Amino acid sequence: MKAKSYSKHATSKWLVAILVSLVSFLASLNVTFGQALITEDFSYTVGTALTANGYTAISGAGTDAVTVTSPGLTYTGSPSSGVGNAITMTTSGEDVTKTFTPITSGSAYASFFVKVSSAQATGDYFFSVMSGGGFPLRFYIKSSGAGYVFGISKGSGTISWDATERAFGTTFLVVTKYTYNSGSTTDDAVSMFINPALGSSEPTPTVGPTTSGGAIADVTTLDRFGLRQGSATAASAQVVDGIRVGTTWA
Repeated sequence: MKAKSYSKHATSKWLVAILVSLVSFLASLNVTFGQALITEDFSYTVGTALTANGYTAISGAGTDAVTVTSPGLTYTGSPSSGVGNAITMTTSGEDVTKTFTPITSGSAYASFFVKVSSAQATGDYFFSVMSGGGFPLRFYIKSSGAGYVFGISKGSGTISWDATERAFGTTFLVVTKYTYNSGSTTDDAVSMFINPALGSSEPTPTVGPTTSGGAIADVTTLDRFGLRQGSATAASAQVVDGIRVGTTWA
């Protein structure tokens, strides 16, 4: 009996079908595990205010606006490294916010690059994950020794400070996390990770999880991030870039 033969054309069509299926499968994995709700690389015209690029002023409108500067920050291994431009933040100026698809359960992750040029002893927060007009996750900087330290709080609660003194002029990758918990109305927690290994599973937080004393009410929705230029006597100055918000560590 003769073996059945197949044409080169039929074989090619079969291979193409397999490749299309494989690409579709890989694409679905990326959407499930690696897609950010918002990616901000500040690819706008240098010198323009963020309010001219889709942001809303929430305080100090028109005064020392947060503007786009060049170059962008670099961080080895990150897909946002060296992409677009950056922003330079100072004190006592305009504060702005940008919305993203609301997150109402699980965890909300927000990451960014930061390069600090100065800090003050009292300290103040410059980045927040917001719920409408509220600030349930706040990220702080204060001076310490010859450098500075990072801190985080749930709302206006107790600030939890990292003990590691950081060097001015160095770019750090920061990941913040707000976790919805169901035990009570004040048990949602915040955490921060400094320079976590890229491409790996979620590590133990550098600080947290903390409820900041457990006296701060939980929120039901997280829907925007804020960039704040704090008080002249407490706030830091820094370059920020590569903001990403998502619902998974990936």
